[in-house]
Amino acid sequence: MAICSRVTTPTRWRFNEPHHTFVVHHAGRLRTMRFEYEDGPRGTLTLQPGDVWVIPAGHRCGAVLVGDSIEYVQLTVSERVLGHGQLRPGLGFNDPLVHESVKRLRSLVSRTDVTGLLMRESLGEAVRLHLRDQYTLGRPDAGSPRRLTARSAAIAASRVRRRSSSAACSAARSAAACRFSSSA
Repeated sequence: MAICSRVTTPTRWRFNEPHHTFVVHHAGRLRTMRFEYEDGPRGTLTLQPGDVWVIPAGHRCGAVLVGDSIEYVQLTVSERVLGHGQLRPGLGFNDPLVHESVKRLRSLVSRTDVTGLLMRESLGEAVRLHLRDQYTLGRPDAGSPRRLTARSAAIAASRVRRRSSSAACSAARSAAACRFSSSA
């Protein structure tokens, strides 16, 4: 759910949560934002739509916002969901994928049809994997190739072989059915 907040006078935000928090800036004008993490980054910046504020579980963080009104979405994510990886605290990461995905998820909230439910589940999982990949420490640099362990590569290869042989059998059955129906 998107939250709209008026920040015409200096407005303080404080975080110290047992879960990870991602604040995604959606709209509105923010003149300045002073932020400070306990034992971490601090500074002043102006947020743009699509900017993400990352507050790892258990980190104390505060900010003073000044602007007009802003619209944002706050995602709360348990450490378990991101694989217990340590998050990079920070602010101002412009992330169009998270921004657009959250907007799309918002449009699907009231849908109860199968397609709407599958879209919500799929987009939610894609966002979860993206957050894990982009914001956890210890992951390979974005430009470096990802390497599978030997076990993971074997599992992936066997799944691809099963799907390929299943697709080939299905195609063969379809072709036989076509020959049967055309000869009748």
